[in-house]
Amino acid sequence: SIHVWPRDHRPTSAEGRVGSLHAKCAVVDDRVLLVSSANLTAFALELNMELGVRVERGDAPRRVREHFAELVRRGVLTTI
Repeated sequence: SIHVWPRDHRPTSAEGRVGSLHAKCAVVDDRVLLVSSANLTAFALELNMELGVRVERGDAPRRVREHFAELVRRGVLTTI
């Protein structure tokens, strides 16, 4: 699933700046978690220096999936 944070669900600062969803991660079968700084754009993939971490042990993959599932359940995030 891919999730978005609708603009009308985001907090706004006193200056009028709107929060952004900057998290980039993927969970596979509650066993593998990838957390990365990379945006999925040609610029990011071809020119930037990005870093990602792959986690294959422990409960982190399941916990991240559950966290996002709860954000979807509460209506904070929308599944597209």
